[in-house]
Amino acid sequence: MADNLLKISGHLEYPPFTMVDTLSPKESVEALKINKIDGMFLIAGYDSLNVKALLADPRVNVLSFPISEALNLQLKSVDIVTLPMGAYSLSPLEPKQDTKMIAVATTDHG
Repeated sequence: MADNLLKISGHLEYPPFTMVDTLSPKESVEALKINKIDGMFLIAGYDSLNVKALLADPRVNVLSFPISEALNLQLKSVDIVTLPMGAYSLSPLEPKQDTKMIAVATTDHG
């Protein structure tokens, strides 16, 4: 799925990064927290321990996916998910604005 997302958004052919796919989700979370990797795709629900660990770390930024709606049109297996402002902290307010993300669809869109 990550390859499809990068390809359709024009980033797979000339990536300014190195893809590492040998880490488990838990190892990826730990690597991100210690700056061993710069970013990651994580397929997990909001209540997963990995997501909670990332959201609890103030050094980790959850980036909004501004082309989520276009990706949803192009890739039928992608759904748009919005992480609402204040979803994981009301004081201080985090995130400070709604964050558009994409999720792998769990139902058939065909």
